[in-house]
Amino acid sequence: FPLSLMYRLFVTRTVLLGSEHLSNLPLRLILAGTHHAHADEPLLRAALAQSPAARLSSRLVVAARASAFDTMPMSAYWYSVLALGLYPLRQYGDQDVSLRGLAKLVQQGNPLLIFPQGRHTPPADERAGDPDAAFKPGVSHLAAQLDAAVLPFGQAGTELLMPEHEKPWFTVGDTPILIKKGQLAIAFGAPLSLEPGESPVAFTQRLQEVCFALAREAEAALAKG
Repeated sequence: FPLSLMYRLFVTRTVLLGSEHLSNLPLRLILAGTHHAHADEPLLRAALAQSPAARLSSRLVVAARASAFDTMPMSAYWYSVLALGLYPLRQYGDQDVSLRGLAKLVQQGNPLLIFPQGRHTPPADERAGDPDAAFKPGVSHLAAQLDAAVLPFGQAGTELLMPEHEKPWFTVGDTPILIKKGQLAIAFGAPLSLEPGESPVAFTQRLQEVCFALAREAEAALAKG
């Protein structure tokens, strides 16, 4: 509720491109795309809610490093899990147990959201081909292990809505909060699957190229007003 309320107050328009790719989606699905700011996930949920895939908006499972929860108060941990759909994914100890739990959720029709860049990345770095803006191959391994299709997306405007290099109003945990009014756009592409014999690195590169192109489409849509 707090995030939905803030979205309604601060986002003046949501532009959705590629809604034709959101019909008849497979049951096992990973959503993967560019990651520019904390507003990315609310934008994704809002866009899905006004699309043929509206039922997925409240079913998102968001993969997050389990270590990020280690210093979090228990109340914040459960809020993150129950209200935001965050799933603590263990990368080392108990990794198999963690993956089995994730696979069960995906098999039940809950789409998994992954930001393969692993951090907030300025769009300018994507355009410049900065190696730090590149996608990590973990999404390819998860797609293979979960036998899931990957729905690519790219967005625009979120880094302006929640700028990270200005003085914040306040901080939640280690997250600085500053929100400005503005328009957001998101573009979806057709679902992708690993081709026979395709390596995780090759699939990740293909996915990255598609998502970067979609982000540029979203930027162009906002530029048109």
